[in-house]
Amino acid sequence: MRQKTFVLTGRTCFTPHEGDEAILVCNTDIRTGHETWYLYRGEGGVPGNMNASVKRYHGWRGTTANISVDAFGLRRVERISKTKGGEIKVTVGRDLHPEWD
Repeated sequence: MRQKTFVLTGRTCFTPHEGDEAILVCNTDIRTGHETWYLYRGEGGVPGNMNASVKRYHGWRGTTANISVDAFGLRRVERISKTKGGEIKVTVGRDLHPEWD
């Protein structure tokens, strides 16, 4: 995945600005397949749910209450805009470090 555009849903723990770097994360409801995309700003990656000290930038990070968490690498925020409904829409660029775990 080179570029991804998504609407923030309030899950993001910080307000992104163009040029910021953060990890692209997807929460997937395994019952419905509904995906929620957000940005995670964490040193060393996204913690796993079995051991929070094991952090990664890529791959499955665990499943809790039927929500699967996957990390998609460190990305730069390229564009921020608003939808007609007033939600924040974010576009992130390619993975800056695909070689990182």
